[in-house]
Amino acid sequence: MAGKAKIVRKLSEELADLPDIADRWLQSLINSTSELGEGTLSSTKLAATARSKSMDAALQNPEYFKKLTNIANEAPSTFTQYEPNELHEIVKEAAEGISDIAIVKPEDFRLLAARNIEGQIKAEADLLKKDPYANVETELGTDHIPRINEYLDRFKHKLPFDEIPFLHIDAGMAPGVAQVIGHEGRHRMRALERLLSQEGNKEGTTLLRLIPSEMGKSKFPFGKTKFRDPSQIGYGNQTTRVSEDPEALLHTELSRMQPGEGPIVPTESGPSWLTDENQPRGGKSYKKVKDVFKFLTAFGALGPLTGGGDENNN
Repeated sequence: MAGKAKIVRKLSEELADLPDIADRWLQSLINSTSELGEGTLSSTKLAATARSKSMDAALQNPEYFKKLTNIANEAPSTFTQYEPNELHEIVKEAAEGISDIAIVKPEDFRLLAARNIEGQIKAEADLLKKDPYANVETELGTDHIPRINEYLDRFKHKLPFDEIPFLHIDAGMAPGVAQVIGHEGRHRMRALERLLSQEGNKEGTTLLRLIPSEMGKSKFPFGKTKFRDPSQIGYGNQTTRVSEDPEALLHTELSRMQPGEGPIVPTESGPSWLTDENQPRGGKSYKKVKDVFKFLTAFGALGPLTGGGDENNN
């Protein structure tokens, strides 16, 4: 009983130290995961039970509270932009050292992720300029601008998203290199960039999840290794998180979706110039990790944020 009382006391202290917005968010989440009800274990109840166990584990980790505090201080709108359970799981994962969360400018995300949709967005914009009522999906087979507009409305009306944008980064490829190899959230980031611009806040930032790559699992040439859903990656001790080397130079996403010529990349037999259209392209140097990401660590939010890169630095 003494041990349980100590845990309760410690939890009370952690909650008391949280900023108000984080405290209200967490209290609401705790209440929702504890209301399991009576009766047999339905699939809904099993899911709630799993969430309750996840919450119990998080509440015993001081790093979880520190990250919530940093989010409240650096990006308080995060608490309304994403579904509570989704945000909880990402913060818990980062608190356990599995991945990183950081603050980033939407512009930096846009310039780091594959940029193949930019030409399509321009084509849609040109069509809509000629005919504001044109159906771009019917006419062009793409729907980027309608999606961006939809997400912009969601942000404005505080309708939460069920997934936090991420960059999948291989920080173990070579010393001093942090290579982006995957992404999620390009349309949401463009919508957020537009919202911040409309609000006159061009220096605005948002939360980003940074998923590490399994060391040795992204060897070149591509095609020999199939990328898996990042949520299925076995982290263990085989990963290098991008936060471990803030001096590393970020490289734009290496992807078949990236426009432009292929880069020089390492292979088992040495450097290779990839120009085949079926090979991944990109991989151009961008900026140092510390100049793009402000990590939400136990020691506070670390790392400055500088302006965006060159639009032509693809």
